[in-house]
Amino acid sequence: MSIKIDKNKREICISLNKKFYDTKAVKESLADFKEVCEGKIKEDKYAINIVLKPKEKDMLSVLGYEFCNYALGLMKNKMLV
Repeated sequence: MSIKIDKNKREICISLNKKFYDTKAVKESLADFKEVCEGKIKEDKYAINIVLKPKEKDMLSVLGYEFCNYALGLMKNKMLV
């Protein structure tokens, strides 16, 4: 996992390992986060790449971490059900 914040563009770039993160959970997380940000997902052979653009400037520094935690929580909940 890597998270890069570009303050000039006001966007967060996240790269997640496909062996660890579930693509469906990441897509579901993005849909759930639509109130606080816009986002795009691109996949390659090894990674799920996400670009988030927060609607509020104050969220720039924390949104990427919250997004990853949320996706992990969705994955955990699905394993328990």
